Amino acid sequence: MTVQELSKEGFSALASTIETLAAAERLTAHKNAVTFAC
Repeated sequence: MTVQELSKEGFSALASTIETLAAAERLTAHKNAVTFAC
């Protein structure tokens, strides 16, 4: 299993990419988690 850590700034910088990938994979809850976390 791979585990990664991000700073708040790093997470914010990747948020739109994560949301796009989650939407494409129909992982709505994952997308929403990122949306609400930022």
